[in-house]
Amino acid sequence: LDVVIEERFLPLRSQIMAIFATHRDDPVTALTEMVRMLAVLAARYEWFAPLWMQEAIGEMPVLRQNLAARFGDERYQQTLASVKGWQREGKINPHLTPELLFTSLLSLVLVPFSRMRNDERLAGLTTDMIIHNALALMHQGIKNNG
Repeated sequence: LDVVIEERFLPLRSQIMAIFATHRDDPVTALTEMVRMLAVLAARYEWFAPLWMQEAIGEMPVLRQNLAARFGDERYQQTLASVKGWQREGKINPHLTPELLFTSLLSLVLVPFSRMRNDERLAGLTTDMIIHNALALMHQGIKNNG
């Protein structure tokens, strides 16, 4: 498990975290780029989306437990603090629940990638379709303003 984490998972996680370092003061751009990066990684590495989703919903989150043992809870707490700060500064919607923001965005991208490999009804989805859907929900929600 340590080898899988070191060689496969952490490099991808680092790519995602670099987005937030680059766009520290612009959370909308950071979150938009995160959605795009997640989709690119899920398309490139077929194991990525199912593994991450298994960890998110699984009864035995081995990867998450291993990462928590190695890195502690500090990064999670920093992330929550960043989201709450962005809300106070008026940079993102104050009605969002910080504890759910990343889980929601991850789900918008990774669930379709996980399902489309095993569900023929979703086989026609493309990476661009998944990105556009996730970003439309993220930026405009589901309300029809027109």
